[in-house]
Amino acid sequence: MDLVGHFEARKLRAQERLSRAKGRHWYFAVVGLKMESDSIGIEPLARFSRVLEPPGEIELAAACKDSTIFGAVARYSKGIQFELEVKRDGVSDQGAFNLAWWIVSALRIRTCAEVLVVAVADHSWSTIAAIDDRTCHARLLEDHPKSRLFSEVRVITKDDIDWVARHLVSLGELLEKPQFRLAVDSFCSHNQAVSTRMAGAMLWAGIEALFSISSELRFRLAAYVATTLEERGKDRIECYRRVKRLYDFRSRLGRCRQKASALKFRPITLVARFCPALRPDHCSHRCASRAQIVTLYRTADRRQDRLSYWDRQTTGVIRRCGRVPPP
Repeated sequence: MDLVGHFEARKLRAQERLSRAKGRHWYFAVVGLKMESDSIGIEPLARFSRVLEPPGEIELAAACKDSTIFGAVARYSKGIQFELEVKRDGVSDQGAFNLAWWIVSALRIRTCAEVLVVAVADHSWSTIAAIDDRTCHARLLEDHPKSRLFSEVRVITKDDIDWVARHLVSLGELLEKPQFRLAVDSFCSHNQAVSTRMAGAMLWAGIEALFSISSELRFRLAAYVATTLEERGKDRIECYRRVKRLYDFRSRLGRCRQKASALKFRPITLVARFCPALRPDHCSHRCASRAQIVTLYRTADRRQDRLSYWDRQTTGVIRRCGRVPPP
């Protein structure tokens, strides 16, 4: 088949898919996402769907109203395997964008998926090849071609999407709190940093923000994390010591005394293990459950109230382990 015939055949298949499209939606192109099925919904708000024949540079140039972005979007085209479809009817465009950001953030928290939401359009990325009159509104979002993968790509399951649906409202409420918002931002964007050293610094900034500590960082952060993650006993003591060692690593990294290459697999391990407040189901049976964390942020308006809460939790249970670990 010649080149012209190739593009004509793609256009015909895209026109057929476009004829079956219903409703008004925003379609967010996701790079680096793998799912167990072609379509999984968060009813009635949104749906993840597989992208068939994503548009190339020539097709984007013919479809996009803004002729300046087609080249930037096209460099991601081969990696666009799925899209997040969010309804536009009855909500503002900003409301739809916020909902999409909540969903993707919750998915990153649940699965540690290092994905990029590279662009958004008002037509499905499976149908853009059918448009040749520059009527498609598209916008570039997370344009980070040098983003990194710190862990293996995980296949997203329906259970993961169901978890996102159950916790979406809670996540939205928690994002109103500056500490939690900083932690989520750090976790969701660390792989977009310009260097692995910056990625590590961003992750630790998020961990520290969750506990609002301003003094004795090494000791108190290790004690708070251990109290949150582990039951009473040797596991809590071991967790306390491990976090202290990891914080020493963070200090050497910040002072450029640690090779950045040592960060290859540490960032995801750190946050997935030591940011349980980002995983409500992970710590639901711990001494600091999701409900307690939410209550803490809602009721403790003063910083000292928050610290007093964690101080009581920490000193009480660590002392009952047999002794107070040295700072």
